[in-house]
Amino acid sequence: MWKLSNQPFAEEAQQSAHDPATTIDAIGRLADRVAELKSQLQALRPAFEVSVPYLFGGAGASTVAVFTLPAPYDTACEYAVLSVAFFDTGTAALSSVGDPTGVLAGTPTLTQQGQYGLQLYAAGGANTFTQPEIWRPLQANGQLTLGVNSSSKNCYVTVQFRRRVNPAGVPNAGF
Repeated sequence: MWKLSNQPFAEEAQQSAHDPATTIDAIGRLADRVAELKSQLQALRPAFEVSVPYLFGGAGASTVAVFTLPAPYDTACEYAVLSVAFFDTGTAALSSVGDPTGVLAGTPTLTQQGQYGLQLYAAGGANTFTQPEIWRPLQANGQLTLGVNSSSKNCYVTVQFRRRVNPAGVPNAGF
């Protein structure tokens, strides 16, 4: 049986229910404790410094056109693809670990590990793809490489970066 103050819990609750002053005081203490725990949790969970959205890409080529976008941070960070826009039929590959042009040309040059971070997009005509916000890791001083194979048609990618910062606003050294 649960006991509080050497009395059965039901009796304790019944006695407290008859005394509104102690009930209000107990609720106030509980609310203060919840607020304290929330603030401690916020201190443990780092915040993020989020960049402005970046747009990069351009006209493709029959051989593959390559565009690069360096991360705006010199520390490890994350990136999310917000949208991919094609102006006509085409394919594109986005990589955070190497040159994805071999994948589009049919001769992959990325390592097995490099292929895990590869994102492929294809459109049968003018189209814009929007994605749910999925954050992927990017190494310190990393860059994104976009390969476009769309016979001189345009493809643009919008990405956003973020990095963790501690409660004082100082970037964390790693993820």
